[in-house]
Amino acid sequence: MFHTHENSEVKIIDAIAYNGEKTWWYVTKKLHVSWFHIICELTYEANEKFQEIYLIDQVEHLLDIEKNPAMNIIEVDLVSPSYMNGTKRWEMMPLAKIIEGKEPEYQQPVNIFVLANGKHYLESGAQYVEQEIIEPRTIFKVKNSSNKINC
Repeated sequence: MFHTHENSEVKIIDAIAYNGEKTWWYVTKKLHVSWFHIICELTYEANEKFQEIYLIDQVEHLLDIEKNPAMNIIEVDLVSPSYMNGTKRWEMMPLAKIIEGKEPEYQQPVNIFVLANGKHYLESGAQYVEQEIIEPRTIFKVKNSSNKINC
């Protein structure tokens, strides 16, 4: 999850804040786990459209966005820590799909992130490899090669 801090809040008068939203100069993340950078086009009344960027760290939230008829996902990037991507730093790469499965020993859920470049990253609390995951099924897939999804 992302954290906010009082001293980073941007004070906006209620007259221009949308539905009581708050704005922050920055957010922090304490856990070194993957998260998603998503660009969505939103449609409001009178067919007004604009883009927003979402920073989320739960697959379930991505699936919720995908189901929302007022949101059109333009881009989805996986932001992965070095231990996951095999480098010495964090990386942000276009996502192609997410496969959900179970760890073989305790049946714990596990996600396999398939990137647009073909790399596979396994998110698991244990040290399994992708071939050991049981009951794999695709739960999210980018609809075309330009990383655009129509919800």
